[in-house]
Amino acid sequence: MSVLATVNRLLRNTGLSVVGSVVGRLASSVFFILISRSYGVEIAGTFSIALSYYYLGSRLSFWGLDHLLTREVARTPAELDRYLSNFLPLRAVLGALSLSVVGLIVLRSGYDGETKALILIVALSIWFESVGNLCQAVFVAFEELEYLALIAVVVGGGKLLLAILLRNSGILVLAAAFSASNLLGMLIGLWLALRKSRFTLSHFDWRTSLVQLRIALPFFFIATFFILDNRIDVILLSALSPKYEIGLYSAAVAIVAALSMIPQGFRTSVYPLLARYQASSQTATYKLYTSASKYLFIFSLPVAVGVTVLAEDAIRVLYGPSFSEAAGLLQVAVWSYFAYSLTVLNSRMLIVHDQQKRLSLFLLGSSLVTIAANVLLVPRIGILGAAIAKVMSSVTLWLLGQRAVAIAAGPANLWRSAWRAIVACVAMVLCVRVSDPVGWFAQMLVGGIAYAIALLALGGLSRAELSVWRAVVGHQLARLR
Repeated sequence: MSVLATVNRLLRNTGLSVVGSVVGRLASSVFFILISRSYGVEIAGTFSIALSYYYLGSRLSFWGLDHLLTREVARTPAELDRYLSNFLPLRAVLGALSLSVVGLIVLRSGYDGETKALILIVALSIWFESVGNLCQAVFVAFEELEYLALIAVVVGGGKLLLAILLRNSGILVLAAAFSASNLLGMLIGLWLALRKSRFTLSHFDWRTSLVQLRIALPFFFIATFFILDNRIDVILLSALSPKYEIGLYSAAVAIVAALSMIPQGFRTSVYPLLARYQASSQTATYKLYTSASKYLFIFSLPVAVGVTVLAEDAIRVLYGPSFSEAAGLLQVAVWSYFAYSLTVLNSRMLIVHDQQKRLSLFLLGSSLVTIAANVLLVPRIGILGAAIAKVMSSVTLWLLGQRAVAIAAGPANLWRSAWRAIVACVAMVLCVRVSDPVGWFAQMLVGGIAYAIALLALGGLSRAELSVWRAVVGHQLARLR
């Protein structure tokens, strides 16, 4: 495949994946913001606790079967029927088990009655997400990401509509609306996936399924440690801090999660290409990895710097003055987004090199850093300790993954791009500060333009890369015409 064709393909797939992520994240973020504005900081903290149990339960139920299906079907599309016929019943059972475990834990916990009810209603989405996620893995394997975007638009639109119509009906009603929207997403994904395959329960084989569960076990640990690393902080805070502080922290982290949709979308689109290239050409795989790493770096760094500079405006515009204390938390936590952006390709490179076990150990180490840092820092410096712990965990995972990929495939030398991006960020910050009187939106535009001009002036893109991008833009404009 030519460089131009690969770039066009990645742009299309990343665009579709980001559209799906944007709509999904936007709907979830607006849902959380409406709750925050309507019910205050403490209820926002309670809802964040419920979301944490939902994410933990659903990711535990995945067992890594989605990653395994995507990797194997991307390599051998004819195997779809066999994998889906065995994995779908497994996911249904695993989702039910995970939901039951979460329910028992919550019922035996020391939470108050309203918090328990809220968690249990939101936790219904565990089963919906478990089944729906596997169906979406089918579309990722075939790079048919328009289906992901379609599901996200329908579900996100329904979630926003219900949130607006029911915003004054009580927090439990809004929680039910959240789960109902996820049920809709599961049904749509299931319908589309079954239309694409010849799924039948008669193809289900317990022996084959048990073998696949064993093969997918490293993916299970990856998913488990990843979600622990990203959500255990809120669970820990529910025991260490009051709900008011959890609400402030969750407001900052929600913005970081929304920003993460772009590297996540890029990860989704590049994964099947990496898997396919790995089966045929190590050189092509490494070249794709190094180029993608460079672009993630030069994109994510100015975003992190910009949010750090404009954190107060971001919190005020999105949440209102009652959440102003969250600005300092956002200035720290956003750097976990930067480290995460550099981690997404490392994790996929390790998977395509069949080093899932090593990746799961790295995620375990990162999770332990999260737990230890929260336990040590939060009692001493308050909720800011949780934001620092989040950054420490993300940086740990990035460094471990970077080292492992360098050993397995070769180092991705980012310094040539890094110093140029850093200098361009300095120019961006100066322009943002100078344009302070014109307001935050104009500051964002001025800063973004200043960064792009400075990066190009410093040679951040080579002549060959500029030539490819001109061809890509020309191709896209021709398609529009």
